[in-house]
Amino acid sequence: MREAQMKASWSKDPTTKVGAVAVDDDKRILESGYNGLPMKVRDLDTRMARPAKYLWTLHAEANLVATAARARLQGSTVYVTHLCCSQCAGLLINAGVARVVCGSGTTSMPDENFEAARQMLSEAGVVVDVIGDDCDSTDVGRRALFPALEGVFEESSPHFDRGTLCHEVGGLFSD
Repeated sequence: MREAQMKASWSKDPTTKVGAVAVDDDKRILESGYNGLPMKVRDLDTRMARPAKYLWTLHAEANLVATAARARLQGSTVYVTHLCCSQCAGLLINAGVARVVCGSGTTSMPDENFEAARQMLSEAGVVVDVIGDDCDSTDVGRRALFPALEGVFEESSPHFDRGTLCHEVGGLFSD
């Protein structure tokens, strides 16, 4: 518990400092985490104040798991049926994911959640591509379904390649 308390002291949250430590049977530390902003996301005081901190920060336990997953996910591409929320964006960032390809699914979450996710992913340098379910949508790279993402996906970006993107996504579901 002493190690978890020490890790909690690293949190920049002005009101709640949480630490988590995973150990093996011999009490060797395997991984640790504390509550805070995802890696590479700008550290602004406004993001640590209520209620914004609930959109922007990850729990200590989530940071611990994401850091542990980094060995397997570093540099990977994650395909997901919907645009990720701010909590999932933070997890993907801390797990080292380099690219997220989102389907056109929608949810009832507030737009501010997706705006925070978009901002986090952008600041962390994670490439985000949004495609239609049939992968021939004229909205590839830009989805009107997500007003918070307007202007984020640029076809002139070095990461944007509609043909490659559709081929990759189609290949995920073929034999």
